[in-house]
Amino acid sequence: MPDKPAKLSASIQELTEQIETRRQKQLIVRETRQKQESKKKKRARFERLAAPIIMVLSIIISALVLLFGQYL
Repeated sequence: MPDKPAKLSASIQELTEQIETRRQKQLIVRETRQKQESKKKKRARFERLAAPIIMVLSIIISALVLLFGQYL
């Protein structure tokens, strides 16, 4: 009889460790997914802003060429 509580306690401890390990793995997976989503959002934002920035720069360069081109 004294063995039964010890076995039960060991089983409970083992299950607790398994649950904690599973929880940690799930947390790692969740963090990895969040990082990937964050990277995708940053890339999309950069791609969305790249075209207008390039257009504005090209307009500025064209204006400078028109203004100062006559002095060359």
